[in-house]
Order: sequence, then structure tokens, then C-alpha cells
Amino acid sequence: MSAEVITSQAHVVVVHPAVVTEQGIGILATCHNHIIAIRLAELWNRYGLADVPDTIAELTEQESQ
Repeated sequence: MSAEVITSQAHVVVVHPAVVTEQGIGILATCHNHIIAIRLAELWNRYGLADVPDTIAELTEQESQ
């Protein structure tokens, strides 16, 4: 025999992603962390697409703080 727990409520995780957009281009990124989205928007505004790093390891120590 095995015991089983049945609940009458669904367990739902609500995710509020942040979306980084550029007028004329559309969606640049979606992030689960709004702080990362803010930083991506700053980097986009400063450097454009070419200089946005792919990983946090590519950021300088000052930028990663």
C-alpha cells in the first residue's frame, strides 16, 4: 500500500518577467530578474548590441557589482 496526498488547489508559481525592448527593433531580452533587465537596458543604451556581453563572466569587476 502507498499513501497519497490529493489537494484541491493547484500550486502555481507566478513569474513576472521584465522585458527589454527597443523601438523599431522589438524585444531585446526577457529576464526573470528586473535588476538584470535594467543593466541590459543600460548596456544597450550605452554600447548597442555589439558590446553587450553574453555572460556575466565577461563583465568587468566594476560592471558586475
